[in-house]
Amino acid sequence: MPEIDLGVKVGDIMHAGVITVEKDDNIAEAARKMLKYDIDSLLIIEDGVPAGIITKSDILANIVENGNMNAKVETVMNSPVNTISADDNVIEALKMMGKRGITKIPVMYKGKIRGIITQEDLLRSIPGLFDLMYAAGEQGRQISTAEQYEIEKEAHVGYCDQCKAYSEDLTEYENELLCGKCRADKSE
Repeated sequence: MPEIDLGVKVGDIMHAGVITVEKDDNIAEAARKMLKYDIDSLLIIEDGVPAGIITKSDILANIVENGNMNAKVETVMNSPVNTISADDNVIEALKMMGKRGITKIPVMYKGKIRGIITQEDLLRSIPGLFDLMYAAGEQGRQISTAEQYEIEKEAHVGYCDQCKAYSEDLTEYENELLCGKCRADKSE
């Protein structure tokens, strides 16, 4: 399948910052943090880089198998952790998630943790992604700009042709898909 570049970088849509837990903390503390922040995983950071990740599933499995909420995080965390660069194309994140069967990836920039990207981020932030990928796969080639334009025009979500900002309210105006602000600017 040909490479698809939507022009969106991982750093553009990631959640900045991460919630962490120490590897010596017990899993009860990890569970409390997940509940407090309404998240389903925590990173374990050592020397500025992810050393492991613990998920709600890891905690549940430990409780069912061992019944021990006092176990150390390091005994149930997943390690090593797959990471991605903030400068990578979001398609790389999607491929990594699919290949490795994961739903989130810590994001690195210049050797330091900067955030996390999830499947939900990708689904919310990339308009027409599945249409674009399907069309490229069906055709066995890169989608032309005209074809991409037609897909985005039908969806009425995407990036404004004028200001390049993401909008869920694009309207065709003088053969361009424009957000409300740019339509107003052009009509003045």
